[in-house]
Amino acid sequence: MLQPVPWLVALAKQLNLLSLATCIVPLLIGLRFWSRLSAPLRVVTITVLLQGILGLLSEIGRYVWNYNIVFLDLLTVSDTLGFGITYLLVLRRLTPRYVLLGLLIVFAGVAFYETVIRGSYHPGGPPNVATFTLQFMVLLTAVLLYFDQILHDLHAILLERDPMFLISVGITLYYAGTVLVNIAAEYMKDSADPGIIWTMFMVQFVLLIFLNLVLARAIWYATRSSQQPTLPLPLTQPQ
Repeated sequence: MLQPVPWLVALAKQLNLLSLATCIVPLLIGLRFWSRLSAPLRVVTITVLLQGILGLLSEIGRYVWNYNIVFLDLLTVSDTLGFGITYLLVLRRLTPRYVLLGLLIVFAGVAFYETVIRGSYHPGGPPNVATFTLQFMVLLTAVLLYFDQILHDLHAILLERDPMFLISVGITLYYAGTVLVNIAAEYMKDSADPGIIWTMFMVQFVLLIFLNLVLARAIWYATRSSQQPTLPLPLTQPQ
């Protein structure tokens, strides 16, 4: 049986707290410039707020009640629905919006089934494998639909300063890097040493720090209307 390395476990616990604290950065920027934000960026700010609240409740539950599963399950649902609604507001064509809406409905149904009906919120309950898998599929689909939209627009965009492009990059890297960690942890939570689980989640903590900093940068650029060209410039030369 694998044995955890004590200093790695201690480092993982500190990274966990740091990753939770970094949500304050995009949250403060979003609340400070709330009136300047478009509807999608306001949804992102609300999603970050819920992330912080549920993350804090999870830590309180871990140390006070020795139970935090329900808060982690709610965090998975709120992140997916929050970012999903963000892309629903950004996508302009009906077909992609219907596809994404359908996936969000399926995700919500599966999450409810695994968490409530099967009872995964109980200690020792069955793993939420389908929920984590669908979360990754839904958000990756949302990002790809958005990328398809900006490719069809054929307008000159400073991608490094485009809020939704930055958010899409952050979401892709975070969820692509954590989906297997979450699924593996679900299967191992009742049998593996807790220290091993903590060490595995170091990947997620580092990526969450990256995601929150990217969200902060995206929200900041969204408050600066001069960051993009004032007129849409075609990428192709007129014939």
